[in-house]
Amino acid sequence: MPGKRARRHFSQLSEFERGLIIGMKTEGCSTRRVAGQVDRSECAVRNCWEQWTRDGTHERKNGSGATRKTTRSEDRRIVRRSTLIVMRGTLTSQHYVDDILRPHVGPILNGRPGAIFQQDNARPHTARVVQDFLRHF
Repeated sequence: MPGKRARRHFSQLSEFERGLIIGMKTEGCSTRRVAGQVDRSECAVRNCWEQWTRDGTHERKNGSGATRKTTRSEDRRIVRRSTLIVMRGTLTSQHYVDDILRPHVGPILNGRPGAIFQQDNARPHTARVVQDFLRHF
């Protein structure tokens, strides 16, 4: 599954994977062989091994990763508002309103006064017809 493999390359190494990498590299296995065995990129294996040789540990540092943008109480209020909708062809602003916002997002926003609907700055999302539709919520 190519998509699954690509996503896996960007996720964090588990403690088991880190231990496996350290063990195999200690035994003299090549970075390429270890990467193939744990199904990770050679870069991830190399970074794990370099941390082990530099710091003597394979654990993630405290505080590493993205900084928090919300408080823990705000996290409890965040709701994933809909399921993934796959559309074929080009997504125009009118199709976005008719096929996604009106049938899926609108009913959810009606049930939650004061809710915030987040979207990116893609052209169909910022079009006037979309903004006009969203003003009703």
